[in-house]
Amino acid sequence: MVLNNIKIRKEVRVYINSVGGCLFNGLTIYDMIQVSKIDVKTICLKYASSVSSLLIISGTIGKRLCLDRSNLYLHLPNITITGNLTTLTKSLKNINWIDDGITKIYMKHCGKIYSNVIKVMTESIWIPSDLAISWTVIDNVI
Repeated sequence: MVLNNIKIRKEVRVYINSVGGCLFNGLTIYDMIQVSKIDVKTICLKYASSVSSLLIISGTIGKRLCLDRSNLYLHLPNITITGNLTTLTKSLKNINWIDDGITKIYMKHCGKIYSNVIKVMTESIWIPSDLAISWTVIDNVI
């Protein structure tokens, strides 16, 4: 049958225009993108800040896109903790573990070394789409 000879390639498209949100929810979406067996095209419509920028970089290489005047905001997670000294100590260990995990995700998808990622993330910078290409956060501007 002729249809059996046609290879149909499907992809999921994720359109992002967000100022961020809950880190843990974003990491769940990130994990789902990573285990997907089909290509995931991520498209930044205007803003992708905080965990949203992490979702943009998580798409299939070659399919991470931004509109021309889009911006991505990269920074280390902002986490508020309260409680007694024991709670604070445990929370600080978890925060360090989370920061390290986020840094490793950016290293993996951007091909950058640890010190370069930490420098950008610590400075909390907005990256326009053209700079995002040179930093390999995205692949193309559309």
